[in-house]
Amino acid sequence: MLSQRNINKLNLNAIYKCKPNKKCRGKLFEDDLYHCCNWTFEVIKTKDGYYMRDTYWRGQDSLYIKLTDDNFSIFTLVFDKDEVIYISESAKNSYEKGDVFSIAIDSGGWRYPKHLKMKHAKKSKNKLIEVIDNEIFDYEQKIKSLKHNRKYLMDQDEVPSWY
Repeated sequence: MLSQRNINKLNLNAIYKCKPNKKCRGKLFEDDLYHCCNWTFEVIKTKDGYYMRDTYWRGQDSLYIKLTDDNFSIFTLVFDKDEVIYISESAKNSYEKGDVFSIAIDSGGWRYPKHLKMKHAKKSKNKLIEVIDNEIFDYEQKIKSLKHNRKYLMDQDEVPSWY
């Protein structure tokens, strides 16, 4: 049973997470805990109590875990859905770490996570400089490689068949 004290702590508009575990998953796919399961959850209120519903399917086929005082603490609040907006994968590098989330919240799972940022978050000058510095480094490495390839070809009488 879930006490009123813990019910009062719930955010019905939030995403929660918990570490994958066989106890919550049950026997179905116990050897593949991520099969059709993200381990990110939404709170669902029913006449029978409160449940954590995995975000993979968001329907009857999802993993449901009945909330009790015994398992309440295994769930961690990630964010309130009203406080975040979707952003592109490349944009996530423009914000401070605590202001962005890459999270599995649909059937794309962890292979294709969604990227969100806090609505109040502003782009970070330091993060943008870091992004630019990384791009400069990548281009410098590409130029170095091209120069090496050019020199190699110039030293050859013929173009190698593997080139």
